[in-house]
Amino acid sequence: GVQSLSIALNSEVQENDALIFSIGKLSAFALGVAARFPGDTLEPVLISGGFLGAWVGQWLPMEESRSACEIFGMVGLFASCFRFPLTPVLIVLELTGTDSYYLILPVALSSFTALSISNHLFPPILEQILEQDGIYLEAVAELAETADEEEAEFKA
Repeated sequence: GVQSLSIALNSEVQENDALIFSIGKLSAFALGVAARFPGDTLEPVLISGGFLGAWVGQWLPMEESRSACEIFGMVGLFASCFRFPLTPVLIVLELTGTDSYYLILPVALSSFTALSISNHLFPPILEQILEQDGIYLEAVAELAETADEEEAEFKA
């Protein structure tokens, strides 16, 4: 996974290999979530996004644009799947190193764009998993508010 992505970041992957690997990794991710093993969901999404970005970037004329597309792919897919807008920006820029710090603002913009588009297309994956387990975040928030109000009344 991570070693293959580092090879892709160094532009050693053939044209369609990036797409094939991305589809395979996303399939493994979907199987893991469907089988209720969501323990390793973050890394496959990052890797799949990176390979999707590499596949898109191969069609651009400049070699430097390929690594930027890999970064945009990782951030965009992560943000759209998990609804964390800034977390993928920090993770990916740490993974790719200081050479990519000039991309912080465009990457953050792509993260928020992916987030807003995915909010209209499908519900968050982690929220679906919690609901399948009978955990409703809105009910938990209401319980927390009620507990805070009772604690404030008790102190007064």
